Amino acid sequence: MLESFEPFLAYWQALRGSEELPCREDFHPVKVKDFMGRIVIVERLSTSHFQVRLVGTEIVERLGHDHTGEDFLSLLDGPEERAGRLALFNAMLDQPMGMWGKREVITDKGTYMAFFLQLPIRHKASHAGEFFNVFDFDQNLVMLSGVKFKRFGKLVGFGLIDIGAGVPEAYSDLEIRTLAH
Repeated sequence: MLESFEPFLAYWQALRGSEELPCREDFHPVKVKDFMGRIVIVERLSTSHFQVRLVGTEIVERLGHDHTGEDFLSLLDGPEERAGRLALFNAMLDQPMGMWGKREVITDKGTYMAFFLQLPIRHKASHAGEFFNVFDFDQNLVMLSGVKFKRFGKLVGFGLIDIGAGVPEAYSDLEIRTLAH
């Protein structure tokens, strides 16, 4: 599943060089133009609030709304799902690691799948405070004309990417891919 994200992953790797994480200020959209419409940048404002900073144009079209400035967790299905993702997002930034997987996208006309790659980035200070969320989908936009987004549904499958800092023990039972530094 990560194959479709390989060019973005390679760019992220090149940006970080010998550092643990790349700096968002070094990110140049033109270098990953094929992904720009499908990127969401999320910033951790506190351990309980993850604010959407940027939403790509394809995502806006799919969701029918630009969620910039909103709490990223509010797009998820139910309090239990939100609590689980909150813990995982904090872990992803506290002990920097990536995540990949697939999730249901629930619309007024049915459900389709979103594949995603999440990679932490540094912002302003020298710590992980944001992450890229890059999407791919099993339905193209033409097929979804007139469909209204309701919410993200269940996380159907996911794994972690060890980018050099290891993976928290609480998530060691998941599939883990190691990214060479």
